[in-house]
Amino acid sequence: MNVTYQTKLIIDSEALKHNFAEIKKAVGDFVEIAPVVKANGYGSSAEMIADLYGHCPYLAVGDIHEADSLRKILPQAPILLLYQPFSAHADAVAENDYVASVSHIDFTESLNDAAKRHNKKLKIHIEIDTGMGRQGVLAKDSVRLAKDIHALSHLEIEGLWTHYACADSPAPEDLAFTRQQTDLFKECISGIENAVGAVKYKHACASAAIFNPHAELFNMVRPGLMLYGYYPSATLKDHITLKPALKLVSVITQIKDVDEGFPVSYNRSFITTRKSKLATVPVGYQHGLSRTLSNKGSFVINGQLAPIRGFVCMDYTIVDITDIQGPVSVGDEIAIFDNVNMTVEKMASLCDTINYEIISKIHNKGVIYGNPQRT
Repeated sequence: MNVTYQTKLIIDSEALKHNFAEIKKAVGDFVEIAPVVKANGYGSSAEMIADLYGHCPYLAVGDIHEADSLRKILPQAPILLLYQPFSAHADAVAENDYVASVSHIDFTESLNDAAKRHNKKLKIHIEIDTGMGRQGVLAKDSVRLAKDIHALSHLEIEGLWTHYACADSPAPEDLAFTRQQTDLFKECISGIENAVGAVKYKHACASAAIFNPHAELFNMVRPGLMLYGYYPSATLKDHITLKPALKLVSVITQIKDVDEGFPVSYNRSFITTRKSKLATVPVGYQHGLSRTLSNKGSFVINGQLAPIRGFVCMDYTIVDITDIQGPVSVGDEIAIFDNVNMTVEKMASLCDTINYEIISKIHNKGVIYGNPQRT
């Protein structure tokens, strides 16, 4: 028996295609695109993203578990692991021909041993820390690491990459830091290629950096958020026109007419100040909806905002539909965000976070491929 989900993520495949085409137009014919589909395609289903962008030189994921999930969908897809795996995963990397990012000789030696056991020569990308302070070999140690890897007979250095720390910021000091990272990465590239020979791919730009005048495209970029139609920074709206590809919807499961002074949700965090009509919606923080939206967020019904009343619960949220114009019934669709009346950016602002977090936390829902209509 097929049981339909009450809360669904609708994905607009035409918007995804449009966004890819706009990014490609921006970077030009001589720069490859490696779509980032980590976190299940930023919450949007890696399956669809992979299907649309499977022609790219790489699909980039965060870790080996995401890679395994993607490989089940696309057995032949070239997959780049953005973060160095654990040595215990070396055999899995070798068995599946994943391209691992590396930053430490211990892992690369384990990977070389695994490649030897599987009678393979594996490609790797060296991640260089030019100022992010997260993963990656320190710039000053990058040439030494490259030499050590070059001496390993079952590994091939195919790529060098770094990640900009503040490419989404137009502040003068941040622009200067982006330039500093670019210059340092170029120095590392020069030093490594002088030591071990030419390296095929060099990449530094995620979404925001593509349009930063102090970043550099090199010959591959790694867009993530922009593929899904959302801007890492409002300033990017002047450079590229994106179409939001995601719409999160649910249905009304119950409607109640209550009196003034009626308590709503846990801890009676909202008390009605008038006779009210309340609707219960089966979406909560277990679906990725932030509890921060309690008593200040809104859902969309009939193209109008219905304010959240009380705390967001694990499985349900209550909204006030008293002022909603037009008929409202149990079973009617209600949008958590529709990109028109409630945008991902507005929801992020209410939660004091960023749009990345809003969409990447979506889970436990059905997925519909199509063209989201306005609610």
